[in-house]
Amino acid sequence: MKKKIYICMSILMVLFLSLTMVHANESTTYRLSEKEMEMMDEYSKGNVNTPEFIQLRKEKAETYGLVDYCDENYIL
Repeated sequence: MKKKIYICMSILMVLFLSLTMVHANESTTYRLSEKEMEMMDEYSKGNVNTPEFIQLRKEKAETYGLVDYCDENYIL
C-alpha cells in the first residue's frame, strides 16, 4: 500500500514540476502590445516625446484613470 502511495505522489510531483516548467519557459512580455514594445525600444534610445508616443501614453492614462497624475506629456 505504501508503495502505491509513493508511486502516486511521485507522479503528481512530476506533473506539478512539468507544469511549472512550461510556464517558466514562456516568453514574458508583461502583456505589452507590439507597438508598446517598439516604444520601449525607442525609449532606450532616448526618443521619449514623439507625438505618437504622447498619444499612446494619453490613451493608456485615460484607460486606467491616471490622467490627473500625469504631466503635460502624459508621463506619470
